[in-house]
Amino acid sequence: MVAAEAYRQVPDGGCMYGLFAGIMTVMATEQGESQLSFPIHMMKYGEGGVGLWGSLCGTLNGGAAVIGLFEQDKQRRENLIAKLFSWYETTELPTYQPKATKDSEAIPKNIAGSVLCHVSASKWCSESGNEVGSPEMKERCRRLTAEVAAKTVELLNANLREPCKFAGLSPEVKSCLSCHGKELQDSMGKMRCNSCHRQLSKKHPQF
Repeated sequence: MVAAEAYRQVPDGGCMYGLFAGIMTVMATEQGESQLSFPIHMMKYGEGGVGLWGSLCGTLNGGAAVIGLFEQDKQRRENLIAKLFSWYETTELPTYQPKATKDSEAIPKNIAGSVLCHVSASKWCSESGNEVGSPEMKERCRRLTAEVAAKTVELLNANLREPCKFAGLSPEVKSCLSCHGKELQDSMGKMRCNSCHRQLSKKHPQF
């Protein structure tokens, strides 16, 4: 239900809006006024990695906003966001198939390897042979929104049963932070480093 509603909402305001509006609309049918009154239009800023800047993917921006709305404990909130972001980085997406287009040509899937809109979208275009801004890419992002919305709700529901635990950083990120985070103290973060840092000097340790 959430995935279908998020998919439906995307054309009205983009990926972040679609995800947030999809979840809040479904919740409003069950819980009423507080969700109906939320100014969801504010989430339109996240389209295209925040105002088309290609930074954080709008689906993840929206997912983190939903998590922040319903989980006030800092550690639980960070664990939920980490699980959502890590899943996005490493999972072949999208697999969501809208009923309205079940007979249409399947949308190619790929592993984004990054939480950044620019990297995620560009990599998908390169691997699928479609152009940025093409109808195929727009449909891919629309289905991706539906899928991330469903995953966000899945994680929140699981967190109600038992506090969410993040499995931990990837070996690559651990390797980088073992030096840059502790010794050099010039970097922080959990996202996969090689989504941007692909060409390193020969003197640099390889991961």
